[in-house]
Amino acid sequence: MDDRDAAVATRTGVSVEACVGWSVSSPDGRLGVVDGLLLDPDGGVEWVDVRSGLFHARHELVELEDVLLVVPERRLLVVR
Repeated sequence: MDDRDAAVATRTGVSVEACVGWSVSSPDGRLGVVDGLLLDPDGGVEWVDVRSGLFHARHELVELEDVLLVVPERRLLVVR
């Protein structure tokens, strides 16, 4: 876990590494599901891959620093 992962874990109590498959929302509504994590060269999480769409899947990359909240009891990430 690098410094950015530690910062998110400290703010939220849970590392984003455990969040694959969880729902992703923003203040504007539901965005999709965590489909994967993209790592930096040092092996720390840098981006969250969010998949949306039922039949025509779209992927959006969200920077780790844009993760505002991790809600484990609801299996939910809240992003900017």
